[in-house]
Amino acid sequence: MVGIPFKAISKNALGEIQIKKISIEEQRVCIHIIDKVVKIIAIRKQQLQELDTLIRARFVEMFGDPETNPMGWSVCELSEHIEFLTSAYDMHQVEQNCSVPFICCILHGE
Repeated sequence: MVGIPFKAISKNALGEIQIKKISIEEQRVCIHIIDKVVKIIAIRKQQLQELDTLIRARFVEMFGDPETNPMGWSVCELSEHIEFLTSAYDMHQVEQNCSVPFICCILHGE
């Protein structure tokens, strides 16, 4: 005997289960439908990859490459605009402003 016993189903009960016989033609129809679904899923995955590429390209088109900064955007330290709340001293602010401690931050107003 190969496999592991499953207490909820005895060997006898399993042997008594009736399975509907499906004709070869019905099986072919099922396979055809499944093949269509698999192809649609593959097409959707490809579309998502292409959309991801498009989004990245549009970002670079709008804002430039973040590595080379061809648009000449001003560069500053993140701490000039965000106060990270990571110390025990700031814990009361974390509890007031965020639901996940030590990950939240407060944006400085402009």
